[in-house]
Amino acid sequence: MSDKGSGVPYVYVTVIRITNGGTAYCLTPAKKWKKWTTSDQYLKYCALDGVKLKPSKGKWSLKLPAGLTKGYIGVDAWTWDWADNYTPKYREAALTKS
Repeated sequence: MSDKGSGVPYVYVTVIRITNGGTAYCLTPAKKWKKWTTSDQYLKYCALDGVKLKPSKGKWSLKLPAGLTKGYIGVDAWTWDWADNYTPKYREAALTKS
C-alpha cells in the first residue's frame, strides 16, 4: 500500500544561459531559447511560468534544445507538494565546451 498524497504533481524549471560575451538567454515554457536584456523581459519570457515537468518516481529530467555554448548555465527548479509546501532549488555550472 502506498500514500497517494505523497510526492509532487509537477516541477517547474527556469534555465538561463549566459555566453562568454555576456549575452543572456532563458528557456521559455515552449522550450525555446529567448534572448533577454532586462529583468522585466526575463520575468515575462521565462521566470514567471517556467517549463512544466511531470516527475516519475520522484525524478525529473529536461532535455535542453541546441544552442548551448561556452559560458554559464543556471537552473532554477521549484515545486509544491500535495500539502502545498513550496520547495525551490538553484544550481549553476560553467560550460567549458561547445
